[in-house]
Amino acid sequence: MKKTLLTLLSAAVALTAAAAPMALRKSIHIGPAAARAASEAVMLPTEAPVALPPMQAASKTMNFTMAGEPQGAFRFANTAGYQCAMAFEITPEMATIYAGNQITGITYYTGGNQQSGTNQRTLYTGFIANDFDAEPIVKKGGLASTTIFKECNINISTPVTIEAGKRYVVGVYVATKDTYDCPFTYDGLAHSNDEGGWVAVRQAATDAWMWQNVTDEYGFLCVGCVITGDNLPENMAKVGQAYGSKVANANTPFEIEFEVINSGANELTSIDYTYTIGDSAPVEGHFDAAKPLAYNTSDYVTITDAKYPTPGKEAVPYTVTITKVNGVDNRDAANTGSNEVIIIPEGKGYQRNMVVEEGTSINCGYCPRGIWSLEYLREKYTDGSVACVAVHGNGLGPDPMTAPSWAQFDAEYISGYPSGVINRMYGTSFGGPDEMEYWYDFFHSMPALATVQADVMWANEERTALFFNTTTAFVFGYEAGHPFTLSYAATEDKVGPYDQVNYYSGSGQNVGGWQNKPSPASTIYNDVARNLDTFGGIEGSVPAVITADKENTFYHTMALTDIVNPSNVNAVVYLLDKVTGAVENVIFIPADKIKAYDPAGLTQIVSDNDAPVEYFNLQGIRVAEPTHGLYIRRQGTQVTKVIL
Repeated sequence: MKKTLLTLLSAAVALTAAAAPMALRKSIHIGPAAARAASEAVMLPTEAPVALPPMQAASKTMNFTMAGEPQGAFRFANTAGYQCAMAFEITPEMATIYAGNQITGITYYTGGNQQSGTNQRTLYTGFIANDFDAEPIVKKGGLASTTIFKECNINISTPVTIEAGKRYVVGVYVATKDTYDCPFTYDGLAHSNDEGGWVAVRQAATDAWMWQNVTDEYGFLCVGCVITGDNLPENMAKVGQAYGSKVANANTPFEIEFEVINSGANELTSIDYTYTIGDSAPVEGHFDAAKPLAYNTSDYVTITDAKYPTPGKEAVPYTVTITKVNGVDNRDAANTGSNEVIIIPEGKGYQRNMVVEEGTSINCGYCPRGIWSLEYLREKYTDGSVACVAVHGNGLGPDPMTAPSWAQFDAEYISGYPSGVINRMYGTSFGGPDEMEYWYDFFHSMPALATVQADVMWANEERTALFFNTTTAFVFGYEAGHPFTLSYAATEDKVGPYDQVNYYSGSGQNVGGWQNKPSPASTIYNDVARNLDTFGGIEGSVPAVITADKENTFYHTMALTDIVNPSNVNAVVYLLDKVTGAVENVIFIPADKIKAYDPAGLTQIVSDNDAPVEYFNLQGIRVAEPTHGLYIRRQGTQVTKVIL
């Protein structure tokens, strides 16, 4: 990747679009590169022969863009009064495909202002250049809509003819008025290449542009061009994303889903594809689109009968390839997508719970959408299988519920307000109940590699600390150096009231009743993130060497700060993968399940850790030297069934 972070371009904050839930569930999270690579990477060929498209009979026009629909807009904190540009690159290889056609217009989506909720900068300038540092060969201004995330067009009176083997940089720039202007609209999707994710700033028109690539952080920028000609490429499709269950049982069907994006000028009605898992033979498939797909629109293919016979701790790669479009050989080199799955033995695995962590602020007018989504989950799922955490931040102004211990999480995972992550694997901009149900079904249909359970009690009479008696167990055994660790958190309900900015007031949209509330709206907040101990996990909380199916115990005391009412405190225990950052499993303990302080019981629990371990067979007979099999294990007052 060509990503180079500049000192000027730092401290990014975002304005988030109110997009449809089904689009949101395809977006990636903004987090550590290792986490993205492990959970969301889509690997496409970096080099492939370019096949020239067939000539068409008559001149046609297509709206060419690499980006998906806008999911939000962002700014850099010190760009007030600067010129800000967003662009995409037509590589020499791509230019060869479109050679002889003409660029007749530039398209873009407006950003907006975080305070007003509108686009205050309406004069945009479109440009075309042969490189990032070259003088534009075309530069023309145009008026933009004051509506945020609105598609606009700048017509070019003197079209640019695309020449084979040349590079073209196409984009727009706009001057910001204040630090709350967010000019860069982005699609929030995973992309294997970086040609569509370029931004730049400069302080004056005579300064050089300072370009950087933000594909890793935000996806592609929502800018494109109009191409007109007689030889536009047809019957082409690319794989946008390929993903599915991260864990599956051997010889048991699991799902693989991949996105089909029409990259040809004509409509796409069907594709043929193959998929390969590990060393298995390729499997062929056919897909008919529900409706014809125009250029750069997409549909999703779900393979429901994928399976693999051999379990193991190492992930097994799988690949999907679009071989034909409309019955014709696919001419797009980006026709392949890959991901991986861990295969566990038949009948093994644990229930996988879900944690939804939201970046939010009382100053964010779109954050009621996140409040609505979390409230839906907490009211429907009360069995501990779903944890909701609202992480408040000061990015848009002071928020009294901001918690210092969550600062690293906020920096790593929160790209704007509202935005968040599901199990620190997938991103969300909170589309409401439908999207939350999708994620619930997705995670609970996928077995987990490990389980985490916890009994929680108050550690003192003042209720300023929580004591956790935690157990973990794993499908596989692991040697020293495994990535697993425990992390602990506390949230608080019924906080406030505080005034919540509400852009949905009077909108007529269904946002769980927020459309009927004023702005600002006096609000009582639930799931408020208070303490995180710690972001990266606690050393030694999981044994250095893990034995398969064996229960492991860990005791932990966490001090609490900034708690208003201890009676409203909830607890969350995370089992983390330190390498990817993902949450392998989680347990939520609501306030009414936290036990009262009991010094005698606390002493007994802790002393159990030093008590001798005894094993009994299922008939209750003590076994001095247990071998392989199922036993009853007793240590102090703790009695469990274990497999040795």
